[in-house]
Amino acid sequence: MSLQDLTSTLSTRAAQAEKLEAKVKFDLGGDGVIVWDGTGDTPVVDNADGQDADTTLTMTADTLSEILEGETDPTTAFMSGQLTIDGSMEVAMKLSDMLVDE
Repeated sequence: MSLQDLTSTLSTRAAQAEKLEAKVKFDLGGDGVIVWDGTGDTPVVDNADGQDADTTLTMTADTLSEILEGETDPTTAFMSGQLTIDGSMEVAMKLSDMLVDE
C-alpha cells in the first residue's frame, strides 16, 4: 500500500473506533509518517510530521500494510522486532485492537 492508501485506511479505522484519547505517530522511515490524533471529538489522521505524539510506532510501510490487512499480528510484529514502540505502551495496546480489521 502507498502512504496515501495507508493514511486512508487508518482514517477509516479511526472514524469507526472508540476514542483513542491520544496522539500516535506511525514512523514509516523513508516512506513518511502518519499521525492519528485521537484527542478531539473527531479523530484526525494526516501526514503532518513535527507533531508531538504520546506514542510513536516505528515500522516499515510493508509491516503496517500487513497489520492492516490482517496478515501480521501487531504483537507478533513487536516481538519479532518489525515494530518498535516509543512512549505509552498502554496507548499502543489500545491501538493494536483498532488496527486489526475484524
